[in-house]
Amino acid sequence: MSPTRSRRRYASRLPVQERTEQLLDAALRLIAEGGFGAVSMHAVARHGGVTRPVAYDCFSGRDELCAALIAREDARMRRVFAEAACAERTDPRRLPADALAILLGAVRDAPDTWRLLYVPLDTVPEGPRERLASTRAELTTVIRTGFDAYAAANGFPPEVDTEVAVHLLRAVVDMAGQRVLLDPDRYPPERMTAALDSVLAVFNPP
Repeated sequence: MSPTRSRRRYASRLPVQERTEQLLDAALRLIAEGGFGAVSMHAVARHGGVTRPVAYDCFSGRDELCAALIAREDARMRRVFAEAACAERTDPRRLPADALAILLGAVRDAPDTWRLLYVPLDTVPEGPRERLASTRAELTTVIRTGFDAYAAANGFPPEVDTEVAVHLLRAVVDMAGQRVLLDPDRYPPERMTAALDSVLAVFNPP
C-alpha cells in the first residue's frame, strides 16, 4: 500500500454514525442535482469524500442507502408537519398563514430535503417510494385537519365541500413550496404568506 493511500484511509476514519450521515448528505445532494438516477455507491462515495469500500462499510448497497435516506428525511418533514399542525393552538383563524409560514421556512432552510416532495415517484426505488408517498399523503392529512379547525373557527356553513377545499389548499402549498425552492429571493416565505393572508381577508373579512 502506498503512503498516499495509507494516509487517505487513516483520514477517513470517523465514528460510524457520523460517516453514515455524511454519506446520506452526499446522496441527498445528488438527488437534488440529478434525481435518484444520479445515486450510485460510487457517486455517493466520491461526493462524500471517501472510497467505495468505506461507503460499503456503512451500507450494503444503493437500495439500503436510499431507504435510510428517505427514512431520515421523512422524519425531518414529519416534525415540521407536526409543528405546522400546532399553529391552531394560538389562533385558529390565523392557521392557514401561520402553518404555511412554518412549512415554507423549513423549505427555505433545507431545500434539498423538501425537493423530495416533488421528485417523480416512479423514479424512486420501490421501498423508499412507498415511504415517500406516505410522507406526501401525511401533508394532505395535516391540511385537512387544519382546514377543519379553520372552518370551525370562522363559522363556515356545513355545505362547504371540504374535500375540494383541501385539494385546493394542497395545490397552494405545493405551488408556494416550489416557488421558494426555485427562486427564494423573489418568493421568500414572508411574501407567500402575506399573499395568502390578503386573499383570505377578501373572502373572510374580520
